[in-house]
Amino acid sequence: MSKRGMNIYKRKDGRWEGRYMKNNISGKKQYGYIYAKTYSEVKEKLIKTVNQSAKITDEKKEKVLFKEAAESWLMNIRNNLKETSVIKYENILNKHIYPIFSHREIESVTDTEIEVFLNSLLIKSSSDDRNLAPATVSTVLTVFKGIFRYTSKNKGIKLPDLTGIYIKSTPVIVRTLEIHEQSKLNAYLCNNISLKNIGILLCMYTGMRIGEVCALKWENIHLDRRYISIESTVQRIRQRNISDHKTKLIITDPKSLSSIRDIPIPDIIYDILSEMKQNKDVYLLSGKFDKIPEPRALQNHFKIVLKRCNINDINFHILRHTFATRCIEAGVDTKSLSEILGHASVNITLNRYVHPSMEIKRKNINLFSNFIAVK
Repeated sequence: MSKRGMNIYKRKDGRWEGRYMKNNISGKKQYGYIYAKTYSEVKEKLIKTVNQSAKITDEKKEKVLFKEAAESWLMNIRNNLKETSVIKYENILNKHIYPIFSHREIESVTDTEIEVFLNSLLIKSSSDDRNLAPATVSTVLTVFKGIFRYTSKNKGIKLPDLTGIYIKSTPVIVRTLEIHEQSKLNAYLCNNISLKNIGILLCMYTGMRIGEVCALKWENIHLDRRYISIESTVQRIRQRNISDHKTKLIITDPKSLSSIRDIPIPDIIYDILSEMKQNKDVYLLSGKFDKIPEPRALQNHFKIVLKRCNINDINFHILRHTFATRCIEAGVDTKSLSEILGHASVNITLNRYVHPSMEIKRKNINLFSNFIAVK
């Protein structure tokens, strides 16, 4: 069977055959065939058929607005996400994406346009002219990718996969407490024992997240075996379908599976907790079984303590960074530290949470220089 241009063949029986691909939203290739006595006749019929098929396809093609596609995607994944994740995605859509793309046909949105939009978010946000953190913009990109993949698969619309777009993260300089600052803070907390001060001490000596320490009940504190089990966390989230953006406190699963862990109780904490053990259903930081401790209240109290200790204002989460840094300086192995912090890998521990001081760097470089001098 000889072949000519445009997928036209001469058959063994003397006839000419033209083949064309049918439009099919399922993604499977399907072909149509045209026959005639001459090459010219087949070519003319083939062109006419292809053009007519394209016209019919364009007329039948479903026009999907971006917002419709986004809502369909979110509805599809909702049952597989934590409530906090659903609310986070809804906030990203309403605050950042919908103002620009909601009424656009999704097929008209290009990868270049999305990349420019994401870069603009890194410069400033649409609502308050403040730049967004790279991690937040990466989540915006994740939302775009999810919407495009879902719509492409379920609507048969060819959309960019966005795999070529990357959000460049900029290193953030994190200030940890200096040893003399930590000693001053430790002395104040131990001399002024209260429920909130115990919460600060716990985070400083175990690296727990603020939500995790707020979620602790006495049933999670195993004094007989000297460990604390981390099984949940406290978060304040926006209530869905509430017009005035009211929030609520919830008890939810920890950040990740790795965050569900057991942490040994340091001796200094053990002595304090041993003197105040209560019923297993009571929250450690509120002293009540029906009052969830408020992370924001603990943060505000922490700032008051810093002022009383004459320490420059820092974020509560810096206690976690300080704990990790002190552990490395003390010679704790990174695998143990990673598990105590609830990280999925030691790389996260070393790259994000360990910040050697200049004194430690100086000590290490002198070890090297002394080694060379001896040689």
